[in-house]
Amino acid sequence: MKMKKINVTETIVADIQLHIVQNGSGGPVIFWGMYPHQGGEVEHFWEALLELVPEQNFLLVAFQVEDWNRDFSPWEALAYLERKHLPDKARGH
Repeated sequence: MKMKKINVTETIVADIQLHIVQNGSGGPVIFWGMYPHQGGEVEHFWEALLELVPEQNFLLVAFQVEDWNRDFSPWEALAYLERKHLPDKARGH
């Protein structure tokens, strides 16, 4: 399936790159964190949303993150990141 060209507004707020796309007017605002190095990610997510809810108006605000675990984890997760407390199967053994 070929993706349609979408109109993405890009701006920087507080040193964070934002990609903004609107479907209609009104509706919910969807904030979505993404990695900056994955090309076409906003367009892919946009197409997926339109397939799921084609009649729903919404505003998509995608923002770039540098460190997924640091930016989205409200607590220290070092033990789990180092896999010390995971069963052998989860550690890849």
